[in-house]
Amino acid sequence: MLTSISAVKAQQRDTIHGKAGTDRVKLKKELNLTREQSRSLKSINQEYKSKADSSRNNNTQTREQKKKLIIERRQKIMEILTPEQRIKYKNLKSPPAKEGKAS
Repeated sequence: MLTSISAVKAQQRDTIHGKAGTDRVKLKKELNLTREQSRSLKSINQEYKSKADSSRNNNTQTREQKKKLIIERRQKIMEILTPEQRIKYKNLKSPPAKEGKAS
């Protein structure tokens, strides 16, 4: 039971910053990031992790705010990528699910 609780907490924690460390390593490899792009990605991840942690610690983060942070982070990442890398990145990442939208 403790293991499943820990796993859920880790998943919740990792959602906002895309498992920053692992995500950065994976993206660096998959997208063939330059050293400068990798540094920028690390900075972006730290910035958004800090924003998420701050609002979560103050118990003020709503689902919409969380989605907004995820989208903002992805947009920042797109800014540091080349056009070819953007295509690969879009294929690696899917947009956050929309709530309450019926097809």
